[in-house]
Amino acid sequence: MLKHLIALCLKPLLLALFLAIFCGCSNSPYPGGEAEDDITVYTSFEDPPKELDPQRSYTTSENEFLTLCYESLLRYEYLERPLKLVPELATTVPKPEPEANDHIRYRFPLEKGVFYADDECFPDGKGREMTAYDFEFAFKRVADPKTMCPVYTSFFHVDGFEEYREKLEQLRDKYKGDDDIKDSAIYAEAGPIPGVQVKGDHELHVVLHNAYPQILYWLAMRFVCAIPHEAVDYWKVPDGDSDFRGYTPIEFSQRPVGTGPYRFDWDEYNRESRIVMVENENWWGAMYPDRNSPAVRFPEKPGDDEDVAFRAWTPEAAGQPLRQVTRIEWYIEKEALPAFSKFTQGYYDRSGIPKDSFGAAVSSDNISPQMAERGIRLSKTPEANCYYIGFNMQDDALGMPLKFKDPKLEAEREKILERNRKLRQAMSSAFDSDEFIRIFLNGRGISAQSPLPPGIFGYDEDYKNPYRQGDMELAKKLLTEAGYEGGIDPETGKPLKLTFSAGDTSTQSRTIYNFYIDFWRELGIDVELEAVDYIEFQKKMHDGRFQIFSWGWFQDYPDPENFLFLLYGPNSGKYNERNPNHTWYESAEYDRYFKAMETIGNEDIVDVPVVNDAGKTNMVKMSRKQIIDKCEEIIQEDCAWIPTFHRVKYVLTHDWISQVKTQPLSGGYYHFYQVDKEKRAKARIRWNKPILWPLAVGLLVLLLFLIPGFITASRERR
Repeated sequence: MLKHLIALCLKPLLLALFLAIFCGCSNSPYPGGEAEDDITVYTSFEDPPKELDPQRSYTTSENEFLTLCYESLLRYEYLERPLKLVPELATTVPKPEPEANDHIRYRFPLEKGVFYADDECFPDGKGREMTAYDFEFAFKRVADPKTMCPVYTSFFHVDGFEEYREKLEQLRDKYKGDDDIKDSAIYAEAGPIPGVQVKGDHELHVVLHNAYPQILYWLAMRFVCAIPHEAVDYWKVPDGDSDFRGYTPIEFSQRPVGTGPYRFDWDEYNRESRIVMVENENWWGAMYPDRNSPAVRFPEKPGDDEDVAFRAWTPEAAGQPLRQVTRIEWYIEKEALPAFSKFTQGYYDRSGIPKDSFGAAVSSDNISPQMAERGIRLSKTPEANCYYIGFNMQDDALGMPLKFKDPKLEAEREKILERNRKLRQAMSSAFDSDEFIRIFLNGRGISAQSPLPPGIFGYDEDYKNPYRQGDMELAKKLLTEAGYEGGIDPETGKPLKLTFSAGDTSTQSRTIYNFYIDFWRELGIDVELEAVDYIEFQKKMHDGRFQIFSWGWFQDYPDPENFLFLLYGPNSGKYNERNPNHTWYESAEYDRYFKAMETIGNEDIVDVPVVNDAGKTNMVKMSRKQIIDKCEEIIQEDCAWIPTFHRVKYVLTHDWISQVKTQPLSGGYYHFYQVDKEKRAKARIRWNKPILWPLAVGLLVLLLFLIPGFITASRERR
């Protein structure tokens, strides 16, 4: 009887005990383990990629995937700072060639023998060779209104590009409702873009109708990359279908097909939880290991001494073929703390630092002793970005509109413009960026004095904006000069009332917004927070129904034009909701200087139209740096922005990864990494000892369960 009872209970109990022990021993996000033949990098993502069309995507998170599977004409050298352009699918970085009528020609010889990743859009599923026609196709997609490329206006410098877009608009109207017509057929009917010239299969010329050196930066982005028309034509969603077949995407916007070092593994793809990329077997860097291109070989020399100290460059890697990593796995992590915890266990290879974990990771602005013991390295990189608080410059109460809505204000235009300018300067002077950086960023930031961040030509670390020093006394003085002594509006006898619009209703964001507002309330100004969801916020910004807001800008390319254009009048959001000038600031003086600076090189000296006090225009020779200084002076005084801070990126890296350098531009750089998988495996075992308490609890439960049986059986035997 007793044996039967034990046998009856033992099997399910042992099974439960095994499950308890297994679950208690592992926190691994990939319990299946690492494939023996793969060298894998493990990382995470917060939100599924919404757009993987290279001509449409414009987010840093999506660009990480896109730069791994698509290649452009140019790229940036991995270790050099400041950033330096080098060839990718072009064989050289071309020099501008002046031609008649101020036209500028750039010649791009292309690498030969470059093939697309295998995909069912091609005959027999085999990727074909890349040609210059594929880049022409990419230019046409950027011009196509159907594509809705967010930066198409940046290519208006290309000869005939704007007119070609108008031609495509007409053709799209002509074929409206015809879902069967292919994009390539419409482009063929539209003909060529005059400034995009194919000179055989492996040479492309780009002709501009005016000088614009920044075009090379745009050609280093993924908007104009090698893209096969077969994929765009093939991966189209049928009517009534969805854009996924199970977890496999069947729409081009989610189905990249490129020439890059990696491709998506669609058999393991689940954009809601896990994304896997594997080596593209057709990648030219692996097919031709003798090619001497910076796109497929590790740099011969370090960029600086820190590259050696941090093992971003090693002698063993110098000049070697790229792509030691064969597989990349992303796991979704909605919260920062769980992701950081898995990093400390060795399950993720690199990590940022959540605010609540900063003290455990960093001590006296260096890696903490407990992290250093584990061989974890800390890198600190100033990011090329600028966060700011913006004013609606078309608002009667605090702006400088071309014409005030209230006729009474327009009748006293100069007086009201000065009043509003002093008000903005006062609000800017009151805000203490250093305090914000200390409280909300753990010191991971640089107080911003202008839109230009460190690392960009024209940035001056010694420049101090007089209205950006967190000076409350100066702020009160300026407010009094504006006519609002103590924050009181003389028209009402009550505190001046303004509205701060925000596109985030979370508790954390409200805390930040109220931190801003508290400075202005200390001046006596009544600023009301109006937090709505992001869609409603976008509508308010589009309609001009805002007074104060906060925003940020990350560089597209390393040039001051890419920041100063945010305040250029024709880029005002009142003309187009996609325009980046969200303050709606318009200044004829600023625009003149900006246009003089926009398309010249850093060493150029040009004639600039300068208006003197008598209203007469004279041509004055100025360097690009002098023009930039003048732009900063104008926006300093007009104060359309309160530039708040530039982020400094703190990144932790385990010591089993080398050849890693944090990049100032978004993208994926895993093919530069070297991983010691054996060292990682040993560390995981060492840091994740089996948790034995489930075993003890299980044994105790088993014992307590069996004791009554023993007692009963003993009584029955008596």
